[in-house]
Amino acid sequence: MIVAVAGRRIDASGAQPPRFPLGRRQQTAHTIAAALERLGATTIVSSAACGADLLTLRVAREHGLRRRIILPYRAEWFLDDSVTDRPGRWKSLYWSLIEEARASDDLLTLDFPRGSDDAFRSANEMIVSEAQRLAHEASPSDPAAALGGLIVWDGAPRGPDDVTAHLKERLEHAGARVEVALTLPVRTRAGALSR
Repeated sequence: MIVAVAGRRIDASGAQPPRFPLGRRQQTAHTIAAALERLGATTIVSSAACGADLLTLRVAREHGLRRRIILPYRAEWFLDDSVTDRPGRWKSLYWSLIEEARASDDLLTLDFPRGSDDAFRSANEMIVSEAQRLAHEASPSDPAAALGGLIVWDGAPRGPDDVTAHLKERLEHAGARVEVALTLPVRTRAGALSR
């Protein structure tokens, strides 16, 4: 199963409302691992921002899965804009995953202007396109059967411009089997927290 990934970055310090607190990193990694197992993932197609992307790529590495990384622009710029600008020590994980992807010819760097909204939307589109291409290679007679999605988020769109929600919709429209890994505890009807 070829799995396209999108999700939340770790929250900035003091972010309100919280979407992915740093303290939820380990629990979310376990949830990601379970979701990838349910999907029967063999290949991950993702960007490499701190939070959902890097955690999924790390779990995929631990399980020996292929990792195809797509960046909207140069890796050095992306590091500053989407990795080290948030709490947590992500830099060494980022560079090790980038170098591994580069060595296996699984790093695709696009040439969009740094930091533009179009750059991130286009990278998401490329994640879906690459996942579909790889799914077609894996199952030419039924590519949708080999296409999956993993959405790592708090469970709700931030608004109409939410790129995670957009990728989720694109994958569902393409017939992918989509799993969700929540970054926040689930509240039961009685209001108690469920882990």
